[in-house]
Amino acid sequence: MGFDDERPIRLTGSQAALPIWSELAIRLISQDQPDFEIPPGVVQREIDPKTGQLATSQCPEKTLEVFIAGTEPTIYCEVHGGGLWERLKQTFGFS
Repeated sequence: MGFDDERPIRLTGSQAALPIWSELAIRLISQDQPDFEIPPGVVQREIDPKTGQLATSQCPEKTLEVFIAGTEPTIYCEVHGGGLWERLKQTFGFS
């Protein structure tokens, strides 16, 4: 993105290129595409975005993140405290 004479456009990539890419993707990618299948060896976990630890029922914010199996956090959020369910899962080794 930019001018041919190299003048600055004063836009970030997300401001300049992203709208063009989004429009292109909408036109090229079929809307009836099946959902992406998670490959073997990849796991999803709910994470507290402030701590990077596994989210508990007490965490005010949660985000779903993907990890290569074995690299995901194993400690539940120590800031917001774990709920009963999280303690049971941790005690009995459930994911």
